[in-house]
Amino acid sequence: MTTRNDFHRDTKSEDRVGLGVIGCGNITEFRHLPAIVSEVPELDLKALCNRSEHNLHHLGNRYRVAHDDRYTDYHELLDRDDIHAILIAASPAANFEIVLEAAKARKHVFVEKPMAETAEQARMMVESVERAGVKFQVGFNKRYYYAYRKAFELIRDGDIGVPTGVSARFWFPPSRRAIPPRKQVVSQNGIHVLDLVQFFIGPACEVFAREQVEKDRVTISATLAFQSGAVGSVLLSSCASWSYPNERLDVVGSNGCCLSAENGRRVALFVDDKPSLHFEETISAHWLTGHKEAGFALQLQAFAHSIQTGNSTEVGLQDGLRSIMLAEAMEHSLETHRPSAVPRE
Repeated sequence: MTTRNDFHRDTKSEDRVGLGVIGCGNITEFRHLPAIVSEVPELDLKALCNRSEHNLHHLGNRYRVAHDDRYTDYHELLDRDDIHAILIAASPAANFEIVLEAAKARKHVFVEKPMAETAEQARMMVESVERAGVKFQVGFNKRYYYAYRKAFELIRDGDIGVPTGVSARFWFPPSRRAIPPRKQVVSQNGIHVLDLVQFFIGPACEVFAREQVEKDRVTISATLAFQSGAVGSVLLSSCASWSYPNERLDVVGSNGCCLSAENGRRVALFVDDKPSLHFEETISAHWLTGHKEAGFALQLQAFAHSIQTGNSTEVGLQDGLRSIMLAEAMEHSLETHRPSAVPRE
């Protein structure tokens, strides 16, 4: 996993990864572009693409992208030899076609979550990318929050023995975008948690979900079973705001130890018959804070490093597919009011 100290290494201009950005919405304007131009020297912003000329020129002017490097047709961007990789921040519906075309053009791909609208699309994307032999990373920025990186290290190093259970919550306000309320809770925001619990515990194999709906606000509670034999629970809700601690993830282990990660910045390791250990990032990892603390710069640097070194990406194809399969199984459970199996990859 990328560390904070990696940001300060020198990068020669000839080693930089030429990057084209497709999609000029809020996440691009306020997160990706600031990180690219100021915090990730390994990336060299070459071009922007967006269907809306207003948004395209607004961001082009703001980030000093030349007029000749602004496109409304992403195919023109893919034709450029000086662009080695693309960042896609369009929509799950648009991702499918763009990723297939990018892989065909032999461009490395970073795509915002979720990587596709359906697991079927995601599987086709997996086949296309693997056939092309290009790098592919999914934008699960929460994996790069300090607390979740530290929690993963503690689990990996055996500090809690074998993980036997997980409990996770994520609360947030309703989206202003035209997305069905349930889809927002499960696939737009909640998918972060569906990724994190599988990051820590491994693939899920079954989910049983229930929901409470009040107008445009939805709360979903789900129990999970994992291929490893571990069990878990998830609480997702749009009955909240961004203005208070809204995330918590607890993992219990086989050796009598457990850990708690709170709001992305603080981890407590509870050891049987010993004082608890506390690890904390003093700069908050709340959504409204810096690009590095909120994971955006770290994940983009990790993507660039995978291209430069030839190593695998840290959040790859199977991670993106696994999260969508769990999201689909959760929605199926909500429709049928029964447990739903999560397909194996």
